[in-house]
Amino acid sequence: MPKSTVRNNPKSAKTASGSTRPRSKPLEIKDLLTKVGLGQPRLAAAANRVEDWKDFLATLWGDELAAAVTQVSVREGCLTLHAANAAWSARLRYALAEHWAAIVARDASLKKSLVRIQPAAASAGGRT
Repeated sequence: MPKSTVRNNPKSAKTASGSTRPRSKPLEIKDLLTKVGLGQPRLAAAANRVEDWKDFLATLWGDELAAAVTQVSVREGCLTLHAANAAWSARLRYALAEHWAAIVARDASLKKSLVRIQPAAASAGGRT
């Protein structure tokens, strides 16, 4: 027995015009990221903040110790530094304790600090 045509099928999802939904131009990735607040200006500002902190720490500690810092973030009153390895993290903890007054003078909202070790996969460019 032949299948009935679409126009006579009451269970069809198609509208009267024959399409399932109105077609529009697909959104670009940059538009989607901007909608959720991850646009280029915000990402550039975050990268500038990280570089500003790294430059400030280099003036306090010197280039060798500051080069061991792979990432800097400030959230909810906590300064978090990611070190290249465990040996550098121990030196960074001592340097933070020694220069904590100067760091708080730069950002008075800081209450504590953390030094974490950068995972090996992240330092190699992999996903963690």
